[in-house]
Amino acid sequence: MQKKSFTLLELLVVVAIIGILAAVGTPIFQGFMLDAKINASIAKHQNIENFISANLSRCSAGASSIKLQEYYGQQSVSCNDTPWNLAIAFAKHFKYTDMENPYGGGSGSPVYASTDACLWPGDTTIWGSS
Repeated sequence: MQKKSFTLLELLVVVAIIGILAAVGTPIFQGFMLDAKINASIAKHQNIENFISANLSRCSAGASSIKLQEYYGQQSVSCNDTPWNLAIAFAKHFKYTDMENPYGGGSGSPVYASTDACLWPGDTTIWGSS
């Protein structure tokens, strides 16, 4: 009985084809990853806008305070506080929630920057890199 096996040439052709597919597929995959990060950033930004809008609507409807996340748990923030202090309270809320930055350097990377204040009240910029 004769043993059937692949020749060295056939194996080299298969390896070459796999190499070509990897060389072509890697940039395409990276493009998909970049698009996914951009879409995730836009969705998170929209969620943040909706959350802030809903809480400010509660204030407009007559609530005296809103509950936001803080380092040690939830805090009550007065609806009559200054816009600057409200912006800081919202920024801290997103710092201490489980919202992650798709451009971050690993698990647990926050959406929020490392400062305790927004740059400008009303700023809603999406920061990231490609």
